[in-house]
Amino acid sequence: MKSFLVGIAVLMLSVAGIAATFAASNARAVQIAAPSAWFKRYGALIAAAVLVIESLFAVHLLGIMAGVFVVLSAWMIGGLFFIYAVNAWPVMSMRFALIGGGVGVVGAALTTLIS
Repeated sequence: MKSFLVGIAVLMLSVAGIAATFAASNARAVQIAAPSAWFKRYGALIAAAVLVIESLFAVHLLGIMAGVFVVLSAWMIGGLFFIYAVNAWPVMSMRFALIGGGVGVVGAALTTLIS
């Protein structure tokens, strides 16, 4: 059960990191989604911070091999669905990604408290 909760929390956190990476890029859909200026400017740093934080969280709770695997899988799965969603609904995808990141932070905190 703990590994499932960690996986969900990491997946939600990774969506926020993927959105930050997307906001820092020069893709055509970024202009349509219109993220804020600070999100565009610091998107790569936010994504790196999210990756480090969720890696530390997952490795702490699951171990080195499982933690790294869960984080890499979450970034791949989250990125796949984010790209599909952002091409269809750019504005709503960015909003959902930020909300999902908040849910991921809460889930990570609760999972850490539980275990």
